[in-house]
Amino acid sequence: MKYKLKPKIYKRSWFYVSLVFCFVSVLCLLPSAADAHSAFLYLNPLKESFDVGEEFSISIKIGTNFSINTVKTILYFPQDKLSIIEISKQGSIFSLWAEEPEFSNEFGELSFCGGIPHPGFIGDEGQIISIKFLAEDRGSIELDWGESAILANDGMGTNIFTHAKEGKYSLEMLAPIILSSTHPDQEKWYKDKNPEFRWSLAPDITAISYVLNKKADFKPDKISQGRMNSKIYQGLDDGVWYFHLRTKDSSGPPASEAGWSSTRHFRVSIDTIPPNPFEIVVNNEGDPTNPRPILYFDVDDEISGIEYYAIEFETKDKVILANPGINQYQLPVQTPGTHSIIVQAVDKAGNVRTNITGVAIRPIEKPKIVIWPRTYVAGEEKFYTEGTALPKNEIMIFLEKDDNIERLWDIRADDKGEWVFSTIELLETGIYYLFAKAKDERGAMSEFSPKQEVEVTFSGIALGSLLITFKNLTSFLAILLLLLVVLAIYFVKKNLSTKKTLNRETKEAEESLHRGFNELRRDIEREIEGLEIVKSKRELGEKEKEIIKNLREDLKEVEKYIGKEIKDIYSI
Repeated sequence: MKYKLKPKIYKRSWFYVSLVFCFVSVLCLLPSAADAHSAFLYLNPLKESFDVGEEFSISIKIGTNFSINTVKTILYFPQDKLSIIEISKQGSIFSLWAEEPEFSNEFGELSFCGGIPHPGFIGDEGQIISIKFLAEDRGSIELDWGESAILANDGMGTNIFTHAKEGKYSLEMLAPIILSSTHPDQEKWYKDKNPEFRWSLAPDITAISYVLNKKADFKPDKISQGRMNSKIYQGLDDGVWYFHLRTKDSSGPPASEAGWSSTRHFRVSIDTIPPNPFEIVVNNEGDPTNPRPILYFDVDDEISGIEYYAIEFETKDKVILANPGINQYQLPVQTPGTHSIIVQAVDKAGNVRTNITGVAIRPIEKPKIVIWPRTYVAGEEKFYTEGTALPKNEIMIFLEKDDNIERLWDIRADDKGEWVFSTIELLETGIYYLFAKAKDERGAMSEFSPKQEVEVTFSGIALGSLLITFKNLTSFLAILLLLLVVLAIYFVKKNLSTKKTLNRETKEAEESLHRGFNELRRDIEREIEGLEIVKSKRELGEKEKEIIKNLREDLKEVEKYIGKEIKDIYSI
């Protein structure tokens, strides 16, 4: 947890007043007596190097040979090179805090006063608090203690503080990032014995120092090896190597040790040797017909170790065993015969060791066909066969013609090993061969039984691939004839119904036409009568005479046309 910044300047008089206050705060919890004993404060770690910009933690701890209950102290740090990010009391031996841990990055100090109830604490590694720092500038630094007191759990608050151990640390600039195009992943193994390293240099870098060895935390000396940004090594031995690099910038004189960065490390793992030769043991668990024997293989690789096993079958199918700790594999179901199995052991660098073994699988007892039809009239009788096999075996019955399997039937033998099969099948005329094969509950297979010849005749006709027996043909023709009769009756009925409907509608049309024509004739005659009245009063003009004439002629034409159309309808 983080704490509010609170600047403090501690003076000796204030320290003792504060100490008395801390003692009184926990006095009621402290009965006992003590002779001369010692207790001290220390930092963990006491020495270390950190990179500028890095966050790191340092613990304040106590060691005492007598039970204590109160600690009050001040810790000073260089505020120009360090700053505190947070303080954690997690795991602290103290549960009472007369003064909570407080820090000031402005003045570079941290203080607290904490206590623990009876029976107190005794031991060498008493965790008090943990401090998370940020390294802000390089240089050598010390964390110093101010006035401190450690009070014994003796009922009198005897101060048994003897000393405090300062911490000495080095804050260094971070070296450039190292990359490798030949060995990019530091966690992986490679077969390449010629690693290449490269890095980028800032303009103010004046020198570098590097070394390659098998020590993980090695630091190159502070002697310049020039200014370069890559290095290639040839023909390295197998194993784990470390490339170490540090740089010097222009902040220090060329001959001095000032200005050197921290050390950057890059791991390279090389393995060019395949795994050791190995044997494959086939375990059929004492049963030569076992279709799923177990393969055992014990492979060693002293350098990088086994990454995985690859098992390849005759079909070119492959199984990968990704867990190298598993050195056995149960095969999938195998057919009778001898099968070639390839096992490859691949180490973490990709080196491969291969071995091949033959796996022999004996067949189970083949089934026997006892009864079968020597001749079979397709379409008139049942196809019937029976035989024997091992109890409860699955029996596959094959019917073959011209080297092609025409039928495949699947049945199961009973508890006594007897099996029976019958079916009605339509087959083309010809010579067929009947044979069988058995499979048990494990998937173990038998060989094929001897082939038995079956002559097939067909009572019917063949229309391409369609087979129709004579018996079925008679039924088919009877059904077809019945269907035609039904269709004929349907169409005759439909035709009579249509004609009846047509006659009714024709009569209705005729009546409508007559009514319409009579209405039209009355209208025309009414017009002619009107003109005749006009004629009795005066002589009609030529146009009026022409109108009377045309009306009478049109009336005759319409009557003639309507009569013809009605006649045509009746003739349909």
